[in-house]
Amino acid sequence: MDSATAEQVCTGNGIEPRRSSTCWPALADKNLVLADEKQGRLAIGCSETVRQYAQDRLRESGEEAQWLNRHLASFSRARRRGSSELRGPSPQVWLDRLAAELDNLRAALS
Repeated sequence: MDSATAEQVCTGNGIEPRRSSTCWPALADKNLVLADEKQGRLAIGCSETVRQYAQDRLRESGEEAQWLNRHLASFSRARRRGSSELRGPSPQVWLDRLAAELDNLRAALS
């Protein structure tokens, strides 16, 4: 997911937006997240092993549903924004972004 979406999902509960953006490089240095430049945007991801570990910890703490809902809400906001973008002057830009986020969108919907 792009860094702006990751920031929307991962901030709150004591994590300030400005702090989250400084966390990505430190987490990437420790190989906990993967950071890559895609279409002029910073894309944030993680390995399946790290994703599963994090999900297990969230489940154990009772916070899994809260974070899954934040993830889904983020894509719901993007869908509303995308509706107008697809009718705008550059629909291909939005279609490319959706294609890049397809795995995250599937995860949010499941």
